[in-house]
Order: sequence, then structure tokens, then C-alpha cells
Amino acid sequence: MTTAKRLYVYFVAAVGLVLLFNGASIMLRLLVDQGGSGTSAAFMRPGYDTNKEALSLAISFVVVGLPMWLIHWGYAERMVRRDGPEGAAERRSIVRSVYLGLVLVASLASATTSLADLLRESICNPLGAGLPWSTVDLAGSFAGAVIGTTSWAYHAWVRARDVRTGPLIRGAAAWFSRLYLYGAIYAGLVAVLSATVSLMGTVTDAVAGYAQTFAGYDYTSMNVPAPTAAWWVRPVVSSLVAAAIGGALLAGHWMYAGRLRGGDSEQSAAERISRTRQTYFMAVVLTCASYAALTVAQSLGAVLGSIAGAQSSAGLEPLWRTGVVPIMPALLFTVVWLWHRGRAIREASDDAAAPSPRRVADYLVSFLGLVYFAVAAVQLVGLLLDRVMGSTRLFASLDNWRWQASQAIALAAVFASIWLWSWLACQRRLRVQGLTETRSSARRAYLFLVAGATIVPGAASVAFILYRFVRIGVGLEAGSLGSDLSFPLATMLVTAPLLAYHALAIRRDSPLGGAVVVPVVTAAAAAAAAPGALAAASVPAPVAEIPAMQELVIDAPPGADLEALKTALAERLPAGYSIRVRPANGHAPLRPEGR
Repeated sequence: MTTAKRLYVYFVAAVGLVLLFNGASIMLRLLVDQGGSGTSAAFMRPGYDTNKEALSLAISFVVVGLPMWLIHWGYAERMVRRDGPEGAAERRSIVRSVYLGLVLVASLASATTSLADLLRESICNPLGAGLPWSTVDLAGSFAGAVIGTTSWAYHAWVRARDVRTGPLIRGAAAWFSRLYLYGAIYAGLVAVLSATVSLMGTVTDAVAGYAQTFAGYDYTSMNVPAPTAAWWVRPVVSSLVAAAIGGALLAGHWMYAGRLRGGDSEQSAAERISRTRQTYFMAVVLTCASYAALTVAQSLGAVLGSIAGAQSSAGLEPLWRTGVVPIMPALLFTVVWLWHRGRAIREASDDAAAPSPRRVADYLVSFLGLVYFAVAAVQLVGLLLDRVMGSTRLFASLDNWRWQASQAIALAAVFASIWLWSWLACQRRLRVQGLTETRSSARRAYLFLVAGATIVPGAASVAFILYRFVRIGVGLEAGSLGSDLSFPLATMLVTAPLLAYHALAIRRDSPLGGAVVVPVVTAAAAAAAAPGALAAASVPAPVAEIPAMQELVIDAPPGADLEALKTALAERLPAGYSIRVRPANGHAPLRPEGR
């Protein structure tokens, strides 16, 4: 099938499926809710029977959408089932991959949200914990859950069959399928973590007697019954439902990904070296590290604010809620962070050509910590300058200023620790691996990202400061000069040293940044060396005696067989060292080997 024809077939099939999906959902909702109106606000038209109106619309959707989808999807399926190159080309098509991926995402979103609404309200309402003003249509939620689940299950089976039948799906088509798979895993994990954190907070408040009510609502005038259950029932049920659905989403897709990777087919081999899976791990590392540090900073800020005698901007909340409760989610996020980091490192250990997950994770977390630290430091320095300059425009009270300063100190302290912990690990690896580290994409990306992230706000601050003084120079009023300049000055004071430090690191990493010692050993001399001498030669000098950039070059004559020598050296290399084979013209290494 040509690309143009394929685009037409799958686009029209998608339109037909949307019509069929909506029509079937309306019909099922009316069937479940045949005793009442059961229709959404979209069908509420004065002077009409809303049920009949909805049924008419549903029938028209199905009558038009069903043949559209059956004809075009049936044609695509006949192409897929053909033997030979035509069927293989269709299964490997990027258009088919995008179609199936989008249908799976839409069906899954409809099924999970509808099921969550259905379960939550079906449990809360009998317990007296339903919201009187809730507009959740239980019949509509049931229909959405059934139709969405059916659509998702069928299309997931189709995609799994395509992968199982073969041949190898590669390139953009494979990437889009993996994007859906690991996106669903990530969404499930986020749902479980969010629900768990919410449940922790609710249970802690309930145990400590921190009561919440629905006071303030006039239920009589609203003509609705007031909730009779305890305040904590509904949030607990909501959290448990979200955790159950997210957990099922996470577990189902994770197990499928594991089976797909664990097979002995060509497709399984491709999945094992997939960069998408490593990207998922790094996304979780970045997300969980961020939330763990933010919750610790929140807790520390509350404690510092209490010590300084400042009142929280959120009101008079007890210290145990603002200073102790956030520690529990921080521990949860830290465990998930470290588990995914370790899993990524273990899975990539057998793939020497893959980027080091340890290196990528360290630079990601380092960049995260540095950015948050810089923002908090700018806020803190700006507050101090604002106070010194006597400004009262932004912070009218000393109590508010103390609270803001406490939060900035906490953020700066926590994220400075995160940054230094990861950055020093990178620097230790630099001392051991030398050129391998300086040439890594992760290090270069980190250094240049930091350079850009410090130059841009610094330059903007300089421009603003010059603008304020130019205004004065041309005879305009100075106005609130101190208040206007406090935060631009703070930005300059923070970004300038960070830029200078990382620019120096870039210069040191550059081949022209310092002397490079390159000892040369001829192949004949190395081959003639006794095994004991060869082993001794492969042991590096102590780390303190090795320059930051050092390279051992074995100069071999044309046609020399270096495999035996390379194998012997690789067996004696300590952890962290590797052998790289490259052409004599000095191009970048072709592949790393060793341990």
C-alpha cells in the first residue's frame, strides 16, 4: 500500500471509529439509565424528549461510523494478513503504528477516567460521602468504561499480534509503539504515587484529629442532602480507587514490556537495547528526585519559619503538618527514584554501546539541583537586597519577609546538596575515566545547558539594570529604583559565579584546555611482553597521579592482529576502565570494549 493510500485508509478508519465509539457509548448509557433522563447537558434542549434526542444522535453516529470503520479497517487488516513483503510492510508501517498508538491512548484515557468516576461515586454515595453538587453521570461513566475498555483491548491485541507475527518492527514505527507503552507505565506510576501521597496525608490528618468539614454550604437552599460520612471517607476512597486503577495500568504494561524484552526473537533483542525504556527510567529519576527534594525543602522551610517566628502564608497550621508530614512522601519518592536508577544501570550493563545510565542520571539530577538552587539563591539574595534597600513594595511585613526567607534558605540548602552530590560523582568519574567522560554527550549537554541557563537570565538582568539607569540619564523619574533593581542584581550575583565555574569546566574539557599526556607503546613491544609484565602494564597509576585527560595508544603496523592483545588487556582492566578501538587517523572511538 502506498503512503498516500495508507494515510487515507487509516484516517477515515479513525473518523469512523470516533463516530462508532460515541454512538455506542450514548446507546449503552441510555440502556443502563432507561428509567431517567440519564443524558448529559449537551442533550438538554427545551421542548424535546432528551432520551429520544440522544438516541437519534447515537443511531446516526453508528449508522455512519460503523461502515466507515469496517470497510477501511477491514481493508487494512486484509493487507496485514497477506503473506510476503506486502503484509510485512503493513505491519511495519509508521502510519499503522501512529493510528494504533493514538487509538490506544484515547481508549485508555476514556476507560480509566470513566472507571475512576464510576467506582468512586458508587462507593461514596452509599456511604454518605457523595458530593451533593456532583454532576457525575454514573450511567455515562459505566458506558465510557465498557466501550473504552473494549476498544483498548481489541487494538492492544492487534498491536501485540503485529509484533508477534513479525518481521522486526524498527525505526519510527517501533519508537511510537514504545512511546505509548512506556508512557502508559509512567502515567500509571504517577497515578499510584499521587494517590499514595494523598492517602498518607488524609490518614495522618484523621489519626491526629485534624478534622475537615463541608461547613459553609446551605444544603437546604441547594435542595440536596448533606454528607453524613466522616470527612476523610471520600478522600480515602478516591485515593484507593486511583491507586488501584493506576496500579493495574502500571502492572499490566510493565509485565507486557518484560515479556516482550525477555523473548528470544529478533524483536525482543531490539527491545532490550531500546533507548525509549532508558528514557522512561531517566524520566522517573528526574520526576521523583524533584518531588523528593521539594517535599524535604517544604518541611525544612516550615521548621526554619517556625524557628524564626514567621507565620505560614497558608495560615495557622500546626508544625507537624507542615514540617513532619511531607517527610513521608519524600521517602517514597526517594525509594522509587533509587530503584529506577539502579534498574536502568543493571539493564544497560550488558550493552556496551548504550549511553551510561549512571552518567545520564547523575547529570540530570545535577542539572535539576543546580536550577532549583539558583532560583532559590536568587530569591534569597533578592530578599536580602530588598530589605537592605528598605523596600516595602513586595513584602509589607517583617513576618512575611521571614517566611519567604525561610522557604528560600530551605530550597537552596536542599537543592545545593542534590547538585553537589551528583556533580561530585561526575567529577570523580572524570578523574578515573578521563577522555571517556569529557567526550560523553551527557557531560557536554549538561555543561552547555548550564551555560545557556545562566547567560540568558544574567544578560536580561544586565539589560534591565541599564534600562533603569538610562531612564534616569534621559531625565525620567527614578521611581522605586531600589525595589526594581534588587532581584536583577541578585540574578547577576548568583548566575555570574555559576557561569564562570562551568565555563572553566568546559575549557578544561576542551582538547586545548590543557596538556594531554599520550604515552605510545608499539605493538611489537606489547606482544613481546611477558604475561606478568603485561598485567603490570595494564594496572593504572594511582588516581592522584593521573592527569585529568590521559590516553594510552597502542601503535600497530598495518595488518596487525590486535584481538589477542586486546582480549588480554581487557581481562586485566580494573572496573571503570575500557579499551576503545579507533582508526589511526584519530577519529572518535568506534566501540568500547572491556569491563
